[in-house]
Amino acid sequence: PEQHLDTTKGISELEFGRMILVLSSDYIITYHQRPIEAVEYVMQNCEESFRFAGKTPGFVAFLFLNRCLYDYAHLNLANDNYLDLLEVELQRGAGDAIEEKIAVVSSNILTLKKLNASLHIVLMLLATKRSPFISDEARASFTQMLQNTLAVRGSIDSSRDLLDGILA
Repeated sequence: PEQHLDTTKGISELEFGRMILVLSSDYIITYHQRPIEAVEYVMQNCEESFRFAGKTPGFVAFLFLNRCLYDYAHLNLANDNYLDLLEVELQRGAGDAIEEKIAVVSSNILTLKKLNASLHIVLMLLATKRSPFISDEARASFTQMLQNTLAVRGSIDSSRDLLDGILA
């Protein structure tokens, strides 16, 4: 997300990776076809995070999902910042030169909406289903994160409204 927050470099279409996460009572396995920054982040911060809050592999899943939510929120902020710049360009009369930029921002908003919806579905399952891998404490944390996905979804919808206003 940090590279996207720097609007001086323009905007690029979001790329995302898919990961399978397998939980056990004693371990966690990730499967992904290419390196994913979130995996490196969790691996580097897992030990310290465990000292503060985690006690189960379910907590590692929490760290992954929380990182996704953090990234989605910041990537949406980057899109909003870029939309602000596009609005200024339009006011200066550069309408023909920004069609491709608007298409990229629109695609990014749609991608974030889909990713956030997928995260919401996963969190609904983790927050509501009983599992030997998810403690009641973890379930409460997933429920809170579920509420945060709704806030990010609202922010993404607001970005779409901002884009619609610019297009109008």
